[in-house]
Amino acid sequence: MTAAPIETDFQPTFYNPNEIKHRRRISSQQYGILEDEYQINTKPNASKRHYLAELLGMTPRTVQIWFQNKRAKAK
Repeated sequence: MTAAPIETDFQPTFYNPNEIKHRRRISSQQYGILEDEYQINTKPNASKRHYLAELLGMTPRTVQIWFQNKRAKAK
């Protein structure tokens, strides 16, 4: 499956203890791709998470947390 990366305004930044962090919401397009992948595989390996992160314009850690939260909600 090859697709063009999704354009987002998400930019990874360095930690600043004085900065207020705002919750970042994913787009419906990003959600759809993550949801489709979750139906196929609930625990993607690191290389798959990196691929999804690059495709979606997210960090691999953000993708990992999304799957972690999705599995917790499914319990």
